[in-house]
Amino acid sequence: MTTVWPINSDQDGEPVAAAALSILLFAGILTLWVPYRWAVSLFQTGAFALAIAWAVRFALRPCTVKGSLLLIPLSGALLWGMAQLTFGETVYRWETWTALLKWGTNLILFFLALQVFPETGPRRRFLRVVLYFGAALSVVATVQMHSSEGRVFWLFPTGYKDFVLGPFVYRNQFAGFIELVMPLAVVGALEDRRRMPACAAIVAVLYASVIASASRAGTFLVSAEIILMLILALRRNTTRGSNWALTLGLLVAFVVTCAAVVGSGA
Repeated sequence: MTTVWPINSDQDGEPVAAAALSILLFAGILTLWVPYRWAVSLFQTGAFALAIAWAVRFALRPCTVKGSLLLIPLSGALLWGMAQLTFGETVYRWETWTALLKWGTNLILFFLALQVFPETGPRRRFLRVVLYFGAALSVVATVQMHSSEGRVFWLFPTGYKDFVLGPFVYRNQFAGFIELVMPLAVVGALEDRRRMPACAAIVAVLYASVIASASRAGTFLVSAEIILMLILALRRNTTRGSNWALTLGLLVAFVVTCAAVVGSGA
């Protein structure tokens, strides 16, 4: 899935770049509720600033450049928008420019993530931080939904009175975020027996938050994710049978318990 074009390996600045990229991504998620353009513009400016900083560093001290086949569809989305603008095949040019900027930001962030986390160790640490961030946010979101009367983090009014989950004012969008994070916990439970109880508990907390959000599509998709990942792990022999069975038992117990706590009435 990935390819590497070696030049000269120099990873001295990677911890700083990793921290900057992580902070930018988390800040972008935490400000999703802001209805004004400045929040998106600030996030996009940060992404382009990191890209410029990486390009300058690369020019001064060449390092390994990592590529991925996934850059192709991301680039394709960008080129499609550019073609629409070039040939006048757009209903609303401003909206097309806005979408072009969004997809350009996505492409830049994906490319930067490939360069900042080229090795398995740093990438695993980053994904673990993402998992903990997602788990903490899901707990806050669930409690907030029941107690904030539509205020984000109990402070900022949104104009909505219910189903405001953390920085997400749309429950299906919240469920989509959980769908991205949950596989990290399932894989963690399957791969490492020592982390199995903690990862199974995180899966249950994430799953319960989607149940609480009353997102029907989200509930179906996170359920399908868990089932599919367990089936794939068993078929591909990526985990021992006893470990798989124990993981399944813990997941079922924790998921049912946490789902019962938040309730399925909504």
